[in-house]
Amino acid sequence: MSTANLLNSIRRLRARDFAFGVAVLLFAGCTAPPPVDTSPVTPNSDGTVSTVAGTGDPGFAGDGARGTLARLSQPMDVALASTNALLIADFGNHRIRLLSLENGEITTIAGDGESDTPASLPAPCGVTPRAGGGWLAVSWSAHRVEEFATDGSKVRTWGTGFAECAEGDVNTNATAAPLHAPRSAAVMADGSVLVSEQGCHRVRRFRGDSIADYAGNGAAGYVGDNGPAVDAALQATDVADGPAMGIFLSPEDPPDELFIADTGNHVIRQVKLFTGRMETLAGTGAPGFVDGPPENAQFNRPTQVYSGRDHSVWIVDSGNHAIRHIDPLGTRVTTVVGTGVAGFNGDGRAPLETQLNNPSAVWVTPNGWVFVADAGNHRVRLFQLATALATPAPQ
Repeated sequence: MSTANLLNSIRRLRARDFAFGVAVLLFAGCTAPPPVDTSPVTPNSDGTVSTVAGTGDPGFAGDGARGTLARLSQPMDVALASTNALLIADFGNHRIRLLSLENGEITTIAGDGESDTPASLPAPCGVTPRAGGGWLAVSWSAHRVEEFATDGSKVRTWGTGFAECAEGDVNTNATAAPLHAPRSAAVMADGSVLVSEQGCHRVRRFRGDSIADYAGNGAAGYVGDNGPAVDAALQATDVADGPAMGIFLSPEDPPDELFIADTGNHVIRQVKLFTGRMETLAGTGAPGFVDGPPENAQFNRPTQVYSGRDHSVWIVDSGNHAIRHIDPLGTRVTTVVGTGVAGFNGDGRAPLETQLNNPSAVWVTPNGWVFVADAGNHRVRLFQLATALATPAPQ
C-alpha cells in the first residue's frame, strides 16, 4: 500500500471512530463538552463582585485554561502589567502567574512550584511591573527580590537568601546585602528600588551598587512623625503571622510620596519624598473598624496600600477583611468592599455585601476596575467602581 493510501485509510478510521464515540455519548445521555470561553475579562455591568481567577479550593491547576477554572493558593499581590494582563503573586504555589484580560487565560511566567531549586521563587508576596516591561518579584521566605525581563529571564537578585537585618549602608555590591522577609517593592523615577523589609521594620533603597535605609530605624515602635523618616519607628507584625508592611509610591512622575501600611501600628504612614519626613496619613494607632476623617478612622492590621492615579489611597485592611479608600482630597476614609466578617458568600453581590477573607492586595485601573487579591478565599475578585469614587479630584 502506498504512503498516500495508508494516510487516507488512517483518516477514514479516525473519522469513523470519532462518529462512533459521539453516537455512544449521545445514546448514553451525555452532551458534548462546552466550548472554551475565551471572552475578555470584564467586571459585572451591575457593579457586583465577580471572581476572575481561582476556584476557591487551594492548590495548583489550570495553566492554559480560563482563570476561573484555575486553582490558586493564597494570592498575595496583583498588579496590572504593561500589556493587557494581570500579574498575580501566587504565594502558596511559589509562582508568578499571568491572567490575560483579553481572553481570560492564566499561565505561569516565573517559578517552578518548588522552593529549593535554581528556578524556584519561594512564597512570592509582591509583584511590581517595571516601565517598558519586566517586573520585580518579592520572595518573602527566600528573603530576596528578583528582577525579571519582559521575556521572563532573570536579570538580577537582591538579597543573600539569609534572614538578616544588615547594619548601616552598603556602597558596593548592594545586591549581596541581606534582607529579612521583604514584603513589597516600588520603583522610583531614577530606577532605584524601594523594598519594605518586614523582619527589620524598615524600608531600604537599592540604587546602583549602594543600599541605604529609607524609612524606619529598624526598631519596632510608633514614633517619629514630622521628623526624618530614617529616624522614625515602624512596626511590622511578627514574620510568623504572614506578610505585612507593604508599600506603594504616589502616581506622579517623579512621585511625591511613599505610602506604608504600618501593620502593627494599625495606621498608614507616608514619607514626603522631597523632604524625607514621615507622617501618619490615617488611623489612630488603635485597632478598630471606623470610617470617617483620616485622623479618626481605625484599621486592623493593614498589610498593603495602593495609590490611584486620581491621588486616592486604597488600604488593604486585612484584619477587618475589607478594602478601604481615602478620597483624593484626603478628607474621608470609606469602606469600599467587604463586610468586616471573614468568609465567602458568593459572587454577584454588591461590594459592601461581599465577604472577603484576609485580603492581601488591591489594584485599580484608570477606568475604575478594582482587582482584589482575596488570599484567604484563594481567589482574585473584580468589580467596577461607583461613579462617585471613580471621579478624579478637582484640578
